[in-house]
Amino acid sequence: MSTVFFAFLFAVLPGQAAPDSPKIKALVAAEKAAGNDYMAIVRSDVRAARELKAMMDVDELKAGPDFLAASGLVMNLPGYEGRLLSHEWAMTALFLGVPEAGKRVMLTWDRLQFDGGRYTRFGQIKGMPDKQGVRPVLNPDPSGPPPIVGQILEGTAPAAGANNAELKSLMESDQKDRENVKTPEDWDRMSANDVPRRARVLALLNDGKATSGADLYNAALVLQHGNGYRDYMLAHELTLAAIAREYKEAAWLVSRTYDRMLQNGGHAQRYGTQKTGGRDGNTFFVMDADLPGPSDTMRKLFRAASRAETKKGLEEWLKSVDAPAG
Repeated sequence: MSTVFFAFLFAVLPGQAAPDSPKIKALVAAEKAAGNDYMAIVRSDVRAARELKAMMDVDELKAGPDFLAASGLVMNLPGYEGRLLSHEWAMTALFLGVPEAGKRVMLTWDRLQFDGGRYTRFGQIKGMPDKQGVRPVLNPDPSGPPPIVGQILEGTAPAAGANNAELKSLMESDQKDRENVKTPEDWDRMSANDVPRRARVLALLNDGKATSGADLYNAALVLQHGNGYRDYMLAHELTLAAIAREYKEAAWLVSRTYDRMLQNGGHAQRYGTQKTGGRDGNTFFVMDADLPGPSDTMRKLFRAASRAETKKGLEEWLKSVDAPAG
């Protein structure tokens, strides 16, 4: 990819609330001083990433505007880590109620998908202008998320309607099927029931029948029990929209759907929420985690175990690997 082309691709961010932290204000000023020099911007972002990760290591990032500014500062960081950090900080800003965070989440999500070789979901990644000056959307998903998701995140959605009773019923049946699952037959029964349930949830979403935070959460809870990347991706998008609707009960599912999607895409999970075990249902392990990962503040917001707890869980798994058989 040429530098000229990439200059059109990299993020040009709209105005946003000023960060609270003097350290982050200095990092923002340094990036602005780079002007339109692409390589100078990238170098600035690499330096910013070092400082921001050091701040995260001591849990110094706390305020919503700081998380949003941090998200922008690593938007053009080379490598996949920049995509992860940018999205994680943006969704934290969203949870903390920063008004501009919804639009940022759409951009960071599309960058994450695009750089992972997948379809973009919200039309946020654009290429060079054509002869008419129009910048085409790159790799758009022919069947992206329901329109309500993007409308909520960008702040243009109509007011939420009453909670959808059928979606609640589908969620409750999904949860009931997961009670006392012990035998292989139980697992097979549950999996068989999941298929038509997910299909019905998708139909309701496509028909515009999910508008409230509770609706989006209920739909996500069913879809995250799917068996593929697209199910987990859509479930994560729905949880973010639920958070934007101020349905904070969805917080725990934000981290779970994110981790599940990353694992399915061949990456280590970031929050350490996904545990694996046998069909006996008794012993589960954290088998992978991208440590140190998100800060403890971020983990607490999204109801995930602390860094120390996640590290301990991974160590327990490795000990079991090396334990004598029998």
